[in-house]
Amino acid sequence: PERPRALWGGVELFGAHYDEGRITRKTDPDALWAALAAASVDRYGEVERESGGVAFFTEAGHLAVGPAGSDTVSSRVEVAARLGVQCEVLGEGPLSERFPYLAFPPGCEGVLEPGESG
Repeated sequence: PERPRALWGGVELFGAHYDEGRITRKTDPDALWAALAAASVDRYGEVERESGGVAFFTEAGHLAVGPAGSDTVSSRVEVAARLGVQCEVLGEGPLSERFPYLAFPPGCEGVLEPGESG
């Protein structure tokens, strides 16, 4: 949609990003953000119905990659377990096998959230 140019005040950039490119995932390393995301994702169907069928979410999965054993990886797994979010931890080998079109650095692991994310 067109942005409200009258409000720009001569600035060319109106926003950092718009919903067309928003990432959705429940496997956040921060428990509060993960819970807020889960509550939002759980209402996507309701929002779509109430909007008259505007489809705004495509379930594609989410993959977060970091150094093996790092806080960013382990906290995602811990928070997901507390919230009952399905995820899978993939080591360096399985990452390369599942995602051969991506190049991963040595010593990494990933957290794959296959559903309700994208």
